[in-house]
Amino acid sequence: MIGSGGANDVKQTTDGGYVVTGSDYSDVFLTKTDSTGNFLWNKTYGGTYVDRGASVQQTTDGGYIISGNIYDGGTGYHYSHLIKTDANGDTLWVKTYGGTVDDRGNCVQQTADGGYIVTGISCIYNVFINPGDVSLFKTDSIGNILWAKAFSGTSVDVGYSFSPTADGGYIITGSNNDPGAGNNYVYLIKTDSSGNSGCNDTSWIPSVIPYTMQVSVPSFNNSSPLMSATSPVTIAGSGGIVNTLCTTVGLNEIAGIHSFIIFPNPTKGNFVTVFEEMIMNGKIEILNILGESLLTDNIFYESRKEINLKNISAGIYFVKVFEREKYYCKKIIVEQD
Repeated sequence: MIGSGGANDVKQTTDGGYVVTGSDYSDVFLTKTDSTGNFLWNKTYGGTYVDRGASVQQTTDGGYIISGNIYDGGTGYHYSHLIKTDANGDTLWVKTYGGTVDDRGNCVQQTADGGYIVTGISCIYNVFINPGDVSLFKTDSIGNILWAKAFSGTSVDVGYSFSPTADGGYIITGSNNDPGAGNNYVYLIKTDSSGNSGCNDTSWIPSVIPYTMQVSVPSFNNSSPLMSATSPVTIAGSGGIVNTLCTTVGLNEIAGIHSFIIFPNPTKGNFVTVFEEMIMNGKIEILNILGESLLTDNIFYESRKEINLKNISAGIYFVKVFEREKYYCKKIIVEQD
């Protein structure tokens, strides 16, 4: 059992063991175990304020990077922080970032260039007008800010986790909370490699605030409590509402209008589009899920169009048909041969 605080994140390490971070009283803790959960060492990091550890990852040098925040009870402000340690949990450097009422780092990952990406919350506008924005910022290998983005909604918006994507960008998940309406929504934000989403994003640079943390080795209760396992009742429901707040690459089908059909669907790459009415002068376009155009062809006095997508990967694609000022869009699934 880990101290008397709460554990917020755990990751497996290269030796098959685990590393855990969280908060113990008013300090960040970092605990290392072996592969069966036996305690190896524990370190705490604390300064003059309340310190919280939210996320941890083992770094390529064998050490660890911790993200979280500190709380200044005198001002009521939160500041985001990064703690870099060596393989034994001893600090190499600490950086604290702020400049707004509420800055918190909820998730951190090391990037291929040795730097770090952090997502969380920042209030870059008047807190009474816009009480929180999803934040994403990039640092170099020693925690210096390279760029920072805030994604603004109309309520309390928080980024909790993110993952790099195959195109070099990032996908962020979080929450959109409207206290006035009593509604909570799940957030998904897709960005490029520089954090740009094209959807209500703002560039800003957090202030780096000097802050000293002391490292200590607290006493540790390593016990195996009695635990009972039960089979909870699982309730599966359907429904829910999906709100697209902003999109720059997605495509919306026009509901209730079936201007063309596609067959076969799924396909191996060859398919036919059949239009309900002959198109005198139009265009057909095939796009991937990122909105990138893979094929474009003109339509002149045609009621059908044969498409051959050579060497295309399996996945979901979009077929978009233009006719004068109107367009229609349908999804198509490509399967492997």
